[in-house]
Amino acid sequence: MYITPTFTPAALERWAKITDDSKERILTHIYCGSCTTGRGIRDATGELHASGCIILHGFCPDCGGKVCRVVEPGEGVPPVRKGFTQKALTFHIRRESFFVTLVHSDKHTLEDLAETIIRAVDFDLDHCFGFYDKLGRPGASKEEYTLFADIGEESNPGDPGVQTTALVDVFRPGKKLIFLFDYGHDWRFDVTCKSIEETSSKFRKPKVLEKQGTPPIQYPGYKH
Repeated sequence: MYITPTFTPAALERWAKITDDSKERILTHIYCGSCTTGRGIRDATGELHASGCIILHGFCPDCGGKVCRVVEPGEGVPPVRKGFTQKALTFHIRRESFFVTLVHSDKHTLEDLAETIIRAVDFDLDHCFGFYDKLGRPGASKEEYTLFADIGEESNPGDPGVQTTALVDVFRPGKKLIFLFDYGHDWRFDVTCKSIEETSSKFRKPKVLEKQGTPPIQYPGYKH
């Protein structure tokens, strides 16, 4: 069993495309020049080089000597199947010091993204929500998508809702929206689309790739 290295965000996106079998092979077969073993790596970190390679740095689990492994572009990534056009959308979600990286497919909707964010922060999905393009003043947004429009509550004209609005119809790489949950408590999260790429990994459920920091507490003083 291997321990996943600590990656930079760019390296993490590249690493996520590698199959699980290949990840294990890469991390458990790294040559050490000090003791001439090739058993693996500990305390590993990974960064993405300009060439597209992932550079792994760490220490030999046997002698503690420094080891390095270069993961070439395409290594461990299954070939794209002919006719397969599913896309993966990678999002960075941030609130103050809390940060999470998510991956959704192009089949998912804004409602799916909202549910994934709520699960990632361990909230209960017990209030309405919406996405807005005015980061500082959501109420002044020109572009908005809310659950109100789907459930027949009062909403602005042109609000298409979230339940049938596909992520690929809203986001492009670099686009940022604000996710507002629970209009009474006004929980706000910055949502940035980092990339949209074709993938050979067919997945139906979104994935949480990384979490950093402590998520906010929905109801301080209340235990589930």
